Amino acid sequence: MKYIFELSTDPVNKDFPIEMRKKLSNGAVTPPRYMRVEDLAELLSQPVESVNFDAVVNEPGVKLDNEVGTPLLPLNTVSFSSAEGKAIYERILVTVPKGIYPISYRDTDNTYLIGFPKLLMQFTLIGERTEKHDTGKRRIIGTKVYALKDERLVKESTPLYVFPFPNVNKSDGMVCWGGNSSDLLINKLSELDLIATKFVTSAFNEDYNILMDFTSSKEKEAVKPVKSFEEYIEAYEDTTFNDDLLIPTPNLNVASLMCSTRINKAGI
Repeated sequence: MKYIFELSTDPVNKDFPIEMRKKLSNGAVTPPRYMRVEDLAELLSQPVESVNFDAVVNEPGVKLDNEVGTPLLPLNTVSFSSAEGKAIYERILVTVPKGIYPISYRDTDNTYLIGFPKLLMQFTLIGERTEKHDTGKRRIIGTKVYALKDERLVKESTPLYVFPFPNVNKSDGMVCWGGNSSDLLINKLSELDLIATKFVTSAFNEDYNILMDFTSSKEKEAVKPVKSFEEYIEAYEDTTFNDDLLIPTPNLNVASLMCSTRINKAGI
């Protein structure tokens, strides 16, 4: 086996400009892996028999200079961003799978199985901090919800749709938590999926009403127009949500809810 090193004048990542490949005994060449100039120089100053090139290549578990990681994130996270000053602020986007969820309506004890579209939830949080350190606890100070058509991969260009049911302001996507607002304190970010579940299984009423397009469905014979969420429950209980009923937001996509300042997209 041989090692092949290549120094590019226009590297993908300027901190790791050297590409290293292995040429195997059968002539096959492995995909490139990356290292710093100083790492290669240090290795070449050692006896050949003691050199371990693999140990310094950018592999999982090897810390990079100035590397900053995220905390453990909830399931189905799309993006995470943070800002620190006198307080810790964080913003995280998670998806909620399309499915049928048990909800309650108004103040009754009855449970209804309602089909939801795939959702994108944006949580804005403020961290709890002592004089010396971050405690890890977070309070949710804002939640937005939009619907997505059931595509397999969420991209920055994926369009957003108005959340069709009550409890969400149709103009800006803000959630009205009502009596649940006092329960929006979590001990760690990975618990946000519990808050997402709390939203889809919470008590619904007629606040902010429903908003759907009952004229655009491809299965018109299966669509019954309704004027309230109560009527929707009666007509569509225990049925999969019809994505044709979703109304697009004006010029909003997934990137609209993400932080505009990004880590170098080329990455490593």
